[in-house]
Amino acid sequence: MGKHPPPAPSTTHGPSHARRERLKQTECQTIPTLSNLFPIERYYDAAYKVLEAHDAAMEAHRLDDAYVYGKRFGNFASKALPTHDYYRSPQPKYQRLRIKCETDLGRVIDQLEKVAALMDVEERERQKREEEERKRRWQAEQARRKEEEARRRAAEAERRKRAAILAHAEARRRAEEAGEEYDEAAAAATSSSDVGSAP
Repeated sequence: MGKHPPPAPSTTHGPSHARRERLKQTECQTIPTLSNLFPIERYYDAAYKVLEAHDAAMEAHRLDDAYVYGKRFGNFASKALPTHDYYRSPQPKYQRLRIKCETDLGRVIDQLEKVAALMDVEERERQKREEEERKRRWQAEQARRKEEEARRRAAEAERRKRAAILAHAEARRRAEEAGEEYDEAAAAATSSSDVGSAP
């Protein structure tokens, strides 16, 4: 029986590393291919719909959604949009779109760092709750085993006591049949010794 509860599993990364990796693997992998046959404004509109979803999730403190939409916007703005022929066009309207998008990208990157920090806080709190629950269960198990052992010992003592009573009765019967005197004191001493030696 252990004297201490088992330790919680450790990690060499931040507390929310596995959570963020899982979100990246399941939600943030696809980077669309852009066609120059469509105006780049169409793709900017799509990007900003994702950004709006990210901002709404940030406002509502839905960290998983904020992380997913932020990563999607970041990937789209930094990897997909630059592949369009008009992304670096010198025309002022395209320059304005690009500069605004780059500014928003910087803001989202900063917010993703905040999201990761908030996720770490959430994961630490979750791990603390799990550790407390693990400790509570361990203590309950130790108490159950202790109670079970006490019951086993009590049952064994009762069994020995009954066996001693039956043995004394049998010894008395045999002594009476043989016409011998039954030594109650010696029998009682032997009975006490037998019961006291129970594990």
